[in-house]
Amino acid sequence: MERTLAGTRARWRVVALHHPPYSAGYQGSHLATRRQFAPIFARYRVQLVLSAHDHDYQRSRSIDGVTYLVTGGAAQARFTATRSFTAVSYRVRHFVEVAVFADRLVARGIDQQGRVFDEVVVPERTSELMRDSGVSAS
Repeated sequence: MERTLAGTRARWRVVALHHPPYSAGYQGSHLATRRQFAPIFARYRVQLVLSAHDHDYQRSRSIDGVTYLVTGGAAQARFTATRSFTAVSYRVRHFVEVAVFADRLVARGIDQQGRVFDEVVVPERTSELMRDSGVSAS
């Protein structure tokens, strides 16, 4: 993955994985995934990380320029909470729609009734490669 990210000239870098690096849900953050991948995501200017595992919807605040979405809402919804890194957290069955524009990504959480319950605009990250940041959010 690091070789792929290092070699890309793509404007948008979206990563999907199963275990969430940041989660305030029932099963919580997968710390090994966070330690291994979060510094790489920051270094190579990944804008959006999608994960599941927890059966809820969560969006982090921007952490080193990366927005983390937990979207495990097709199964039976489970307890979720908030942590220092949490922007929003919902116990809801849902799907996520991501729209790609020239200057931004727009991600929306949409419930089973078709209502948008969360929307985030993720800007393009045009700065030079970031240094390894050693993320320490709890």
